[in-house]
Amino acid sequence: MKSLYIHMGLHRTGTTTLQRLLKIQREKLEENGVSLVLRADMCAHENLDMRRFYASRWWRPKKTGLIVDGLDALGGNSVIVSEEGLPGIMPGIRSMRAYPTVDVFAKKVAEFSPRFDVQPRLMLRRQDKFIESVYAFRVSRGMDMSFRDFVKKVPTADLDWRRFTKAFEKAGLKNSEFYVLEDLQDEDFAGKLIEMVGLKDVLETPGRLPKGNGRQSVEALKLALALNKAELLTVSDDRKQFVYRKFEKKRALTAEECLYELPINPIEKDRVRSFMKEETSFGFTDEERVKFLAKYEKANSELLAHDFVKADADIWLEN
Repeated sequence: MKSLYIHMGLHRTGTTTLQRLLKIQREKLEENGVSLVLRADMCAHENLDMRRFYASRWWRPKKTGLIVDGLDALGGNSVIVSEEGLPGIMPGIRSMRAYPTVDVFAKKVAEFSPRFDVQPRLMLRRQDKFIESVYAFRVSRGMDMSFRDFVKKVPTADLDWRRFTKAFEKAGLKNSEFYVLEDLQDEDFAGKLIEMVGLKDVLETPGRLPKGNGRQSVEALKLALALNKAELLTVSDDRKQFVYRKFEKKRALTAEECLYELPINPIEKDRVRSFMKEETSFGFTDEERVKFLAKYEKANSELLAHDFVKADADIWLEN
């Protein structure tokens, strides 16, 4: 039976790094009987597109059958699917919900079992770090909401990661393995990513990982948030790239220094400066973090003790 590894995120947990690593090695993977399905492959062929399983119009068995057939038609003895949007979307895109229909996704994945040896893979991250990273990412993409308002609007229950263990356990997906980002962030991160998707005996650990969607500096986010409030960042992709390239070249650059060079008129610059003077935050204070994590203390203790989770039970106490 063909193996089907489904790497499904979460967002902001190194998914882009893994996907770029796999893409670079696509030819070698195919030589070793491993077919690769990434976002571009899904966009190019409807019969490989699993991203909408959480949308009601894709619940129909006919759609699932077409995708099963499409994956089965791929060559080799193993298929790796990697796309962080499979179980849903991060908060701040269509709504403030986080993966609200993961149970639907788990049920659809279970329907692959008669034809494949299904191996679900998920990377988790402690809730405070997840929400900080998601917020920074959304600001870099045009969000103008404050961090504190963002946190308040994300439903507490959505960030209880036991939802994933319960959904996949209920669906009978016994081969599910859930990893914890904080447990893998060491010198062998690349090797652990490769092992997670069953490629330990296929790929050598690279000396250097491909670049992922790293978090912007606080100064870059400060300028981006002000530009968003002034409705000046997302109206021009060239403008957005100008800002982020400046900060990429010089991490110590200040928001004011970048704004000075930004090709917008003086009136617009004054508007942006007025927003930059407002109090901004891109993360929790120590006191806020303790209070926020207290809501998940019991849930996280149960989660990390679950058989699906491949991490030390006290990993989130140490980080």
